[in-house]
Amino acid sequence: MTYAIACKNCGNVLTHAWEQQGASGPWLRSTTPLTPQGRVPVTCPQCGAFRNWRVPATADDVTKFEAAQQRAARALELCRSLDIDGLLKVPDDVRASAEVKNALSNLFAPLEGDTLKVAQALVLKVAKSGVVVASDVWIEMYDRAVTKAIAETKRAKATA
Repeated sequence: MTYAIACKNCGNVLTHAWEQQGASGPWLRSTTPLTPQGRVPVTCPQCGAFRNWRVPATADDVTKFEAAQQRAARALELCRSLDIDGLLKVPDDVRASAEVKNALSNLFAPLEGDTLKVAQALVLKVAKSGVVVASDVWIEMYDRAVTKAIAETKRAKATA
C-alpha cells in the first residue's frame, strides 16, 4: 500500500505530494507519490476543512474513497444521455431526482418481458426503502437491483 492521508470530514484521500510552481507560484498537485516528508495543502481541496487530516490514511479510508470514486464514475456513465424508451418503463411510484430518473431510463432501456417486470419490482422495493442518501448512492442501489433482476431471470430460464 502506498502512503496517503485522508480528510476526516469528507474522506478525500491524497496520495500525491504538492509542489510549488516557481519561487512564489501556486502549490499544485504533482505526480510524485506522497511520502511522510511530502507536502500537502493545509485545507482539504474537496471540502475546505482546515488541518483535519488523518495521517497516515488507514486502509479503510482508502477503500471507502475508491468505492466512492467508482460509484461516481458509474453514475456519470449512466447519466450521460436520456433514453426515452427506458424512461417510459420506469414505474410511476418511483419518486426521484431528474438525475436518478435519467440513470433509471438507461438501466431499463434494454430490458424486456419478465426481466423488466422483476427489475421494476426490485426498483420499487429500493425506492420505498426510505433511506436518505446522495443521488450517486441511489443510482448504485438501482443499478444493483436491475443487475439482480437480470441474474434472477437468467437463473430461472436456466432451471426451466
